[in-house]
Amino acid sequence: MILDICNSLAPTEDTDPPRAQYRVASQVLCAASPVFRTMFSKTSPFEEANSLHDPSRTVPITVKLEDDAVAFEVILNVLHFRNRHVEKQPALPTILAIARITDKYQLYEALMFITNSWYTIIKESDVTLLEKVTLAWTFRYEELFRETTREILKVVELSCLDSPYVLGDSATIWYLSECLPECLIGMRCEYR
Repeated sequence: MILDICNSLAPTEDTDPPRAQYRVASQVLCAASPVFRTMFSKTSPFEEANSLHDPSRTVPITVKLEDDAVAFEVILNVLHFRNRHVEKQPALPTILAIARITDKYQLYEALMFITNSWYTIIKESDVTLLEKVTLAWTFRYEELFRETTREILKVVELSCLDSPYVLGDSATIWYLSECLPECLIGMRCEYR
């Protein structure tokens, strides 16, 4: 199949959104992700699955996704064992985009070896607390997740999720309810 990836969330004023096409093995995607497995299974109601399993098909099907194309390329290289093409220390915006895609398609296990190698980069990075807690949660960095949520809990009451907050010296105002995954908001942690 061909993945046609367009990041419609990041267009610039003068150009179209970044777009890329990758020829991939649907079996690899299905093995790596329960989301893709559901999307492309023989019993799936999606049109892409019907086209994929059509015995008369002679050309690869094209599946359109709205994700970061650069981050998706890193993920596809890892999933297709093209590790030579994966940077050892990608840029932080790329790592954040990979985290969003990892969470969206539930690729935690398939990417564990590569994301574990980024732990030090992320821990020592100069990203916001919200970005750090998102990365720690997505990549299953338990120690970093505990440290980061402890910092957040020092500042905010979880009962006031829709109130604006400023963390530390940052002038950025943010809302927990808009930034954290739903599963985190529902959790009750006791750090005293």
